[in-house]
Amino acid sequence: MSHGRNWTEALRFPLVLGKLGRWTMPFTLALTQLAAFIGSFVALLVTRSAWGAFLPGIARLTILIAVPSTLAWATRYLRLEGRGLAGILVGYGSYYLSPKRGIYKGRPYRQPRGQAHHARGERRHRLAFRSAA
Repeated sequence: MSHGRNWTEALRFPLVLGKLGRWTMPFTLALTQLAAFIGSFVALLVTRSAWGAFLPGIARLTILIAVPSTLAWATRYLRLEGRGLAGILVGYGSYYLSPKRGIYKGRPYRQPRGQAHHARGERRHRLAFRSAA
């Protein structure tokens, strides 16, 4: 087990669960793993009538355990741009919720009234073309 050289290095490690009450688990779970397991398990339970009607009982039970376990295991090793799953979701969420034209002086940028949305050069050519006709 390696120890960090400064206190900020500890912030790079995920929060993990290793104990529930007095019971010590044989493995540790990150919070994103736990959320992926519970979320996929609940989603499979809700949609069980759609996919489970064609399978025998033991196959349904196997899928209910294997799919969430596989997703939880995969979230531990998932990295995109050096971020974990929670960082990925926060990054994409902030991107999609940000204003389309960006932020100027702390507020969403708005085009001043009376100006067209095209480039200045294109506007000059249109004005010159209209006056020549």
